[in-house]
Amino acid sequence: MKKLITLFAFATLILFSPVKVHAEDAQKAVAVLDIEGVIVNCKEGKRAADKLKKQESDLQTLIQDNRKKLAELEKTLLKGGKEKMSKEEVEAAKTQFTSAAKGYQDKINQSRKSLDESKVKLLGEIQKKVSQIAADVADERKLQVVIDRKAVVLVQEDLDISQEVLSRMDKKYP
Repeated sequence: MKKLITLFAFATLILFSPVKVHAEDAQKAVAVLDIEGVIVNCKEGKRAADKLKKQESDLQTLIQDNRKKLAELEKTLLKGGKEKMSKEEVEAAKTQFTSAAKGYQDKINQSRKSLDESKVKLLGEIQKKVSQIAADVADERKLQVVIDRKAVVLVQEDLDISQEVLSRMDKKYP
């Protein structure tokens, strides 16, 4: 048991001990990129965001319209009151209402699915472009590693290539 604890302690020490890297080598080898920031702030990203906002707005309008239509249908079907309707008429009204509700829900679900697919497609295309430009910058600067800004707590400003990638993105994809 002592050997196991000693082995575990040794492994932990090795895994979590800092690796010495000369400052000059680190500055040449590593850079940081705020991928999300570039996507959100580039011209193409802003156009994509506007397009997605429009689709989200259309979805909200569809949901509100369908709620109104269902409420109107419910009022119409129950206008005479259940007391005045035969049992068959009540069942037919329930079936009609259920069918309409399902149809509206299917439309809403399809619109949500379409919106999600648009998000994935648009953002995926932009991310590919950002990654390619980042790779070009890394090649030019002879960088070995580009780390997402989210994974870094502190970084020297001169190691951040986000602004350069953003300006190249806007220049290449106006």
